[in-house]
Amino acid sequence: LESRLQGDVILRQSAPARHFFVIRSGTCAVLQQGQQIARLGPGDSFGEVALLAGVPSPVGVVAETDVALASVPREPFLRLAARNDVRSALEAVAGRYGVSRVGDH
Repeated sequence: LESRLQGDVILRQSAPARHFFVIRSGTCAVLQQGQQIARLGPGDSFGEVALLAGVPSPVGVVAETDVALASVPREPFLRLAARNDVRSALEAVAGRYGVSRVGDH
């Protein structure tokens, strides 16, 4: 588990993602061009879009409260995502952020 403090930037928009994250406790704001577009809480995840598509992150994520995160590094995540059932679900999430190019990495 990783811990981040309120106000910490966990993922920067337009930066490469190196991990897939699952929030264990606390809340995070999802930002696009500086505007909050979503709030994530325990059980929610982020980072998959940039990892799957091999593109910079389409969103930024900032800790709204102190948060505990489980993280999976890029390579193990991509091995798991290569399974067809997992990949289909993750591609649907990518589409919500306007990312359509999800290639094999």
